[in-house]
Amino acid sequence: DGVWLGSYYVQRACSPTRAALQTGRYNIRYGMQSGVLEPGQRFGLALNETLLPQALKQTALPNNSFQAHAVGKWHLGFWRWDYTPTFRGYDSFLGYLTGAEDYYQHTVGGVLDLRLDSRPRCGAGCSEPQWKLQGSYSAEVFTQRAVELIREHDPNQRLFLYLGYQSVHAPAQVPERYMRGYSDLPEPRRTFAGMLSALDEGIANLSLRGGGCGMTR
Repeated sequence: DGVWLGSYYVQRACSPTRAALQTGRYNIRYGMQSGVLEPGQRFGLALNETLLPQALKQTALPNNSFQAHAVGKWHLGFWRWDYTPTFRGYDSFLGYLTGAEDYYQHTVGGVLDLRLDSRPRCGAGCSEPQWKLQGSYSAEVFTQRAVELIREHDPNQRLFLYLGYQSVHAPAQVPERYMRGYSDLPEPRRTFAGMLSALDEGIANLSLRGGGCGMTR
């Protein structure tokens, strides 16, 4: 079964959409309305903006605190550590900071962009490039990380989990097994359908794990 979203709106590109989601404010208010961030650009989501995990933690009672974790695509700036997720309210981050990369090698321009930031304010000397995950498909990597966070989370604490899958952004890449049910489709639709199926499977696995831990109520 599915849900028909009759009034669902996003911005025209990923950085403006993510900025609006993280801040709850229209992106023309902080200069991110024009397009996406490019690698090497000395710019990012303004540091004087309060992000969703920061706002949640500010409103939490001392005996019912929030844990906040980010998984997947960031694309809101990384030219200084202050712009990265664990400096913006998240307690950990596994993902990539740019806009698009190889789904298996996790590289952009030949440079690895997949890292684990394991604690708040995890910058130089803490942030760990994930060379060991090269060869693993990103949708499966991000689902596994999200499921682990839910499984290990203290149910007495509240959890905010931001999960930004890479799918179905370019480049068009997906394991062959996800395309087997779409032999009647021509390319590139067949590959796209497989990418969407991989994404659906990840969300289903995450939903089953969350429900099993009583975290969807």
